Amino acid sequence: ANNSNTILDGFTIKSGYSNGNNSIVVNAQTIISKSGAGIYVSASLARILNCTFSNNNAVLNGAGLYDTLASALQLTNCKFLSNTAQNNGGGFYCVNASPVLTSSTFTQNAATTNGGALYANNSYVTINSGSYSGNVATGNGGAIYFGNGSSGSISSQKISGNTALKGAGFYSSYSTAELFHCSINSNNGNAVYAVNSPGLVFDDCAVKSNVSGSGAGFYLVECVSPVIKNCSILGNQAVTDGGGIFTYHASIKLTNCLIAGNAGVRGAGIYSTESANIISNCTITGNKGSSFGAAFTSHKHQRFSPLRNSCALNNGLKNFSAFGSLVKKPLFPSSEK
Repeated sequence: ANNSNTILDGFTIKSGYSNGNNSIVVNAQTIISKSGAGIYVSASLARILNCTFSNNNAVLNGAGLYDTLASALQLTNCKFLSNTAQNNGGGFYCVNASPVLTSSTFTQNAATTNGGALYANNSYVTINSGSYSGNVATGNGGAIYFGNGSSGSISSQKISGNTALKGAGFYSSYSTAELFHCSINSNNGNAVYAVNSPGLVFDDCAVKSNVSGSGAGFYLVECVSPVIKNCSILGNQAVTDGGGIFTYHASIKLTNCLIAGNAGVRGAGIYSTESANIISNCTITGNKGSSFGAAFTSHKHQRFSPLRNSCALNNGLKNFSAFGSLVKKPLFPSSEK
């Protein structure tokens, strides 16, 4: 579709298979024949409503739907079920586009590489009120993958039971996003994994019962000024460090959060390496580390992050620990100076 007046309403698109060896040209637009087994959208303002994409298979990207070339596609009340891409974006793949997804669900989609449900490449994506469950990526981003300068707003999503090597719920690489009112629960392979992603915001999100090697709730690497506020980070389990939060060169601003019942070897609540975090109005409680620093472990930084109007209690094996850091106890400033 490349017509601004295109409307597709109430259809089921199933069992498509894109495996062509050559690209084709339609209305001066190049169509990649190995992508978009269900629907291929190029340079379009198309609207797709109340449609189901199921059991489509793409040799390359976007088995259910492929969206490209500055498209402003609108997807409303659509279902993506059991689509498989042999590269990226099992359900939906967008590149150089700005789609808006509303009240849409992604269930049991798969990608051999990244983005089991959704893969965004250099795109601005708006995702409102929907769900992602049981999606799988052999690589990263079991549910949602943002890469190569992508950005967007993700709100009111239920992201649960997804699986990936990293970022089973949400994965960001050289991209940024704001997530509001989302639940990211029971995923296998980090709820959130972000690398070289500046300006991330997580507001009023519940991050619960996720598991991974480290950073089961949040794993943030080389991210500039990520903000986590008004969030509950509960019952996440890391095999090694950072059951709730793991940071490396990522100085987070953590405000009005509850970090409770997380588990790991060190820093069951928070494990921080070379990061100058600011923690305000937070409660860190009931986290269990099998080594030390159950509430907070600081590694290779000049001091612990300041805790402002916050408390840490009933954590196992030393609330706080530091190694390779100059100060051996946390700072509790009396004001926001």
